[in-house]
Amino acid sequence: MDKTRPTLKRLTELSEDDWKVALEKCRRLIDHRTKGRTKFGCHSEQNLGMPPFDYYVYEAINKLYSGAWEWKEEYSFSEQFCRIVGSLISEKVRKYKLEQEKNSDSIKTHVPLEDIDFYIGIDIDEDVQLEEKEEFYELQVNTIIQAIDGNEDMETLFLYITDGKSRDEICSETGWERKKLYKVTERMKTRVKNYITEHSIEIA
Repeated sequence: MDKTRPTLKRLTELSEDDWKVALEKCRRLIDHRTKGRTKFGCHSEQNLGMPPFDYYVYEAINKLYSGAWEWKEEYSFSEQFCRIVGSLISEKVRKYKLEQEKNSDSIKTHVPLEDIDFYIGIDIDEDVQLEEKEEFYELQVNTIIQAIDGNEDMETLFLYITDGKSRDEICSETGWERKKLYKVTERMKTRVKNYITEHSIEIA
């Protein structure tokens, strides 16, 4: 049986209002996630080839119609669409940073490894070679992205962390109080560790 059929059937049943609601929610999500990052860098029109909203919506639609992303029964269309867009943004940021590192004369991570380790709960051996550290770092980042997929607060926090932002800068740019920052941080740590346990992921 063609796995795309259930999704395609649900898509044909959507009304114009369903699309309007989903696109408006996505617009707010994209504006929030790319705030202050559209003039240059990862989310710039120069890098994406078109405005961020057009790019991520186009990619999300392709994911649904091609069957690359399964529409989970527990989500409404707007929820599903925003989940896809959020995941696309996270993946684009990850790939952009890796590309920047490859093009650098000396490979350096944007975020100190210990900052990533904080969410994974595993320390990296100082004697490990740089190349191995970079592979370890990439595995950690991918694990975190997968674990927090769909949680807007956690994805926002991780985006700022990978940008090297301080706690003060994160609170200033998100409008969060310190209490919320700490709460999201702790929930994120728990979610990542649970994800690692549930999926039997070995990252050490």
